[in-house]
Amino acid sequence: MVEENDENEALEKVEDEIHKVKIERLLKVAEKVLKENKERCLKSFAFYFIILVIAGLPLWWITTSPYRASLERFNDNEAIFSDLMVDQTSEEEFRDNSPDVWNEISISAAYNLHLIFVHEENDNNKWSTVEKSIFNEVNKMVNYLSDTVFFSVTTEHFWDLYQSDIFSKKNNKKLVLNGADMTRFITAIDKHSSPVISTDPLLKFVFVLTNDGIEIDGIQSNGQTFASWGSIINASPGKSDEYLNAIYESFHSLLGVQISTDDLPPTVKHPDHAAWNNFRRRAFSENINKAKHFITAINTLASKMPQLVITPEVGELVRKSKNFVKEAISEENPLKASVARLLAERAADHSSLIGTGDLTSSLKIGIYVPIGMPLMLPIVEVLIRYFWGRYKNRHIKVE
Repeated sequence: MVEENDENEALEKVEDEIHKVKIERLLKVAEKVLKENKERCLKSFAFYFIILVIAGLPLWWITTSPYRASLERFNDNEAIFSDLMVDQTSEEEFRDNSPDVWNEISISAAYNLHLIFVHEENDNNKWSTVEKSIFNEVNKMVNYLSDTVFFSVTTEHFWDLYQSDIFSKKNNKKLVLNGADMTRFITAIDKHSSPVISTDPLLKFVFVLTNDGIEIDGIQSNGQTFASWGSIINASPGKSDEYLNAIYESFHSLLGVQISTDDLPPTVKHPDHAAWNNFRRRAFSENINKAKHFITAINTLASKMPQLVITPEVGELVRKSKNFVKEAISEENPLKASVARLLAERAADHSSLIGTGDLTSSLKIGIYVPIGMPLMLPIVEVLIRYFWGRYKNRHIKVE
């Protein structure tokens, strides 16, 4: 009996030892599994931290930077407009009481002047003096108004248009134009003249260089002006007073300037200073209001379309325009008012506001990366784990 008890105790001890060994092994395996799980979690966390934070945040900042561009606005009750409103009211009352339709012409901050010379003869030396005097007078007016508006002057010469059969000539010399002829003449000028690529209004000064003059609707004429298009002016040697006066009259009409008095001499070879000072005041008021209008329109568009991209370039144009508005009003400077309007117009016409056909590189990244991330992340994660496992077990030889 004693021997049997000893054997049973020995068996129990062996079983206990085996059980302890199994438990120890299980604990080691569990500890190893927990350690591996912890390492795996840390690796996954590190991987996603690198992707989402270290790489993702800079990428997000770059791709969303257009949406954070600052966009300034005018307050409705901003003090800088108080004095301007008084001047504008006076100007509107003046225009309402004026029957002259030319006063209704909208003023631009910049103009393109295209001088076209239609030659009757090919002898350029004969007409060089006339052309030079025309250039000088046009430049005088451009310089005279350079404190208010911007002008870009281009020239072109037509040597064979006068000899064409698009209009009739009396005795094959004098240019005779009626309503239909005038339309054909203007169409021919537009067809043959070089295009001027600009968003600013284009005004054409067509000088017909002929000794025999122009007859319009049966009346000998120095020329005629057409609103928003330009003027046709006859220029002949020995008649400088007439065509130079026609240049000034054309500027008056095309820019919507009312003559200050009806008691002008038949030949006026100098600007009407009173009329042009009224033009400067009117241009100042209109340019300021146009600049404010465009800036307000951009802000309204941005507030109603949250997905609209406001680029830093647009924000900078708006900021500069607003600063020029304040400076123009404080200094009563018409030229700065024109600059403010041009900057505001450029901001309102910016391609980023009127279309999304041409995406910038940052916007393309912002679109394609979120689409590709769900597909690429699992592949990248598997590759990283594979190469990490090989690196970790690089000392183990597989036979």
